[in-house]
Amino acid sequence: MNLHYAMREWVKANPWNRESREDMKRNSKLLSNNLSYDLKMVALKASVSVVGIVSYSGKFHNFPFVLKCILHVSMYFNFWSIIFNSIQDEREILEGSGFVIESLNIDGKFCNTILTTASILRPEPHINSVANGIKIAVIQSPGIACDGDIIGYDFHYNIAAIKFRTRMSISPVRLRDVDDSISIDPNLLDEKPPEYHPQTFKFNLTLGDTVLALGRNHDKEYTVMVVGGKFSIEYTGLDCKELLRAEFIISRYGIGGPIINCYGEVIGINFYHPYCTPFLPINIVSRWWDELKKSRQYLLPWHGIKLSNLYVESARYLEFVRQKFPNIFKGVVVREVSSKSTAYYTGIVPTDVIVECDGKCVETVLEDP
Repeated sequence: MNLHYAMREWVKANPWNRESREDMKRNSKLLSNNLSYDLKMVALKASVSVVGIVSYSGKFHNFPFVLKCILHVSMYFNFWSIIFNSIQDEREILEGSGFVIESLNIDGKFCNTILTTASILRPEPHINSVANGIKIAVIQSPGIACDGDIIGYDFHYNIAAIKFRTRMSISPVRLRDVDDSISIDPNLLDEKPPEYHPQTFKFNLTLGDTVLALGRNHDKEYTVMVVGGKFSIEYTGLDCKELLRAEFIISRYGIGGPIINCYGEVIGINFYHPYCTPFLPINIVSRWWDELKKSRQYLLPWHGIKLSNLYVESARYLEFVRQKFPNIFKGVVVREVSSKSTAYYTGIVPTDVIVECDGKCVETVLEDP
């Protein structure tokens, strides 16, 4: 293990003003909550694929260099001042989590790919670039660290792919796309949600469904963190139309970890928010990862419009839609149209509802037309 992992006690604190380690240990909401036996078993089964991540930026002097300095100047300086001066140029960026999606046997060793948040790469939370001299440590429970390498990242969706090597295979997670389309037909309020079918392509996520957030606590053993709560259609407060929301709060250590359904399938990536847990649906993440593997880049589609789900609109607007289009219960609402865009020249205007594009039904922003 590299020296900068062993000397973490002397690394400068990262710019996030987060809770102290002791406060986080005392706050049970951040590490776990009262889960049923079944949910705990689901979480434990998925946790084998969850890892901790620590990122650093700046210059770091290796141990032989430090030892050489100590031998040359031990007459004048204290031992610990040499250690501190050797690492003070390196700054910890972020401590978070991630999850393994691939584990391939290559020449007798396993090359593992994890998905996580691109926040681990930023020098500051608001900067959309990779920190200079970045180093990434991937930590498995009980505290086994490996060097991580960047495969790709996307600052728009705030996601990143990291690879690391191990002697043993790591079980990858099971991914399941989300169908978050919700009808605005009030006559369906008393109907039961559709039954779960493992062989179907998408998981039907309905209002009030239980979801679980997993992560790794950055203690000595990197123990698993699990928090459960309800899926909500409330606004996340973040500027990304595809983000969904869970009604619980995770630790900052959980950022980049998976959010799973009650069957143990990963349906999104967690982000941190002080009042809820926003998550990016795995639909977007899988699409990005597939394109990255094929062409080593992902071009964000642009149509010149900003959309939102019909079901999140105000009651006043929904009443207007039902009066004007009594047979329309699902779709996406046009919020903005850029001038000189294709949408602008085709006559699309704000407040329009899109229900079909190129002969395909459009029921949610995850099916961006």
